[in-house]
Amino acid sequence: MKLMAVAWQPFSFKARVEFSQIRFNVTGDKQGNAVWVWEGSSVIISGNKFGGFHAAVNASKAILTVTRNSITRFQRIAITVKDSLKPAHIYGNRATTADRQAKVIEMDGPAGVVDLNELTYEQKTTYINNSVSMEKPMKLASKAIVHQNLCPNAN
Repeated sequence: MKLMAVAWQPFSFKARVEFSQIRFNVTGDKQGNAVWVWEGSSVIISGNKFGGFHAAVNASKAILTVTRNSITRFQRIAITVKDSLKPAHIYGNRATTADRQAKVIEMDGPAGVVDLNELTYEQKTTYINNSVSMEKPMKLASKAIVHQNLCPNAN
């Protein structure tokens, strides 16, 4: 199923829902959340492509699984989970951004499987006196970040 999300009317719901194989894409900057999960919902978000939103997923007091998604052109935090009702599972997601302060996940609450989430910085091209200066893209795996910040007792 392919569906185009409209920036000014993101998916916002309270239900049991699964989003799979959907392309969420906007052309402007700062378009808010692609999927905003309401309190009490149970949601699986898997195998989707998100592009151009402030965040791909924003969930609060919900049951959440976010896996194998591709997230591009996001700002600061790709997936935000607050006070999940059960341990949230967030794994195998790939995020690409130009923001050097960005994170794939920000989680407050119980964590389930949170692993193998990859952050890649977009390659920047800078023009200086008609010359081109290229910065190499950098990759960070969230595993180290997750174990340090979200799962302090994990080995």
